[in-house]
Order: sequence, then structure tokens, then C-alpha cells
Amino acid sequence: MGKINSTKSAIYCLSTIAMIVSYNQASVIDVKTEGAKGDGITNDTPAIMNAWKKACAGAPPSSLLLPPGTYMAFPPFVLSGPCKGPIEIKATGATIKAPPELEKFQTTDTWIRINYIDRLTMTGGTFDGQGRGSWRNANCKNCQKPVVSVSLKHIYFSLRNKCVSPKKYFIN
Repeated sequence: MGKINSTKSAIYCLSTIAMIVSYNQASVIDVKTEGAKGDGITNDTPAIMNAWKKACAGAPPSSLLLPPGTYMAFPPFVLSGPCKGPIEIKATGATIKAPPELEKFQTTDTWIRINYIDRLTMTGGTFDGQGRGSWRNANCKNCQKPVVSVSLKHIYFSLRNKCVSPKKYFIN
């Protein structure tokens, strides 16, 4: 009788642990599963934004994963919260690249906006604003002014990444 109760208790405990583990699984959303190519040519903004929405709404802590590659990101590019909990943008080996043509920014003064997120962590990755071409026109009287590369507003975060060749400012 004691052996049966021990077996039942063990099964109950294992079932409870399995239920807790499955309930508390963090969300990791890979932008490539949402259609991002990471080939440096294709506009990956829609895929990245769809993946962001899923990660932001997913079980915390959640992650947006950008595998190694070059992701073209055309404006408007907005990652906004609030999210269900802490969220991380994991971009080790990835480059997020702006289009070099200022004409693509006619409706915005910012390339990437990240807003209203509590406990944001950004690890790895490079933001390439392709500012060299924009800065050539900086003294031009009739040219469009360079845009802000990345804007973070209303964020509590840990930030670890780099920006190369920003169009104007990296973070405001």
C-alpha cells in the first residue's frame, strides 16, 4: 500500500512540475520565422515588427531574436510597449541597416523608435544608419536634414550594442 501511495505522489509531483515548467516558458520569437530574410536587401521591417508584437505579448521574460545577418529596416520602424514583462532584443552577429536614401524618411524624423518598455535589454547587434551619405548633404541648403537613428523614450533598460555611421544622433 505504501509503495502505491509513493508512486501516486511521485506522479502527482512530476505532473505538477511539468505543468509549472510549461506555463512559465519564456517566449523567444525569431524574426526569420516571421519572414525576415536578413540578406541586406529585403525590407525586413514588417517581419521584425510582427515578431516584436508576439515577443512583447508573450510569456515573460521574452526575447526577440535576430540571428546573424543584415536586416534592412525601412521607416517607420516602431517597437512599442508596454510588454507583459522583461524583454530582450538578442542580435548577436546581426546588423540592422537603414536605407541610405533620405527620401525614405520623408514622413519621419527618426529611423527606429523604441517606446514605453519596462526592463528592456539589448544584447549584441549593430545599428548601421548609413549616415556617411546623409552627412555629405549636411551643408546643403535645399537637402533634407539627417534623421535621428534610434530614439528610446519612456524606457527602463540595460543597453549593450553599437551604432555605426549614424544619420544624426544615436539615442535621444
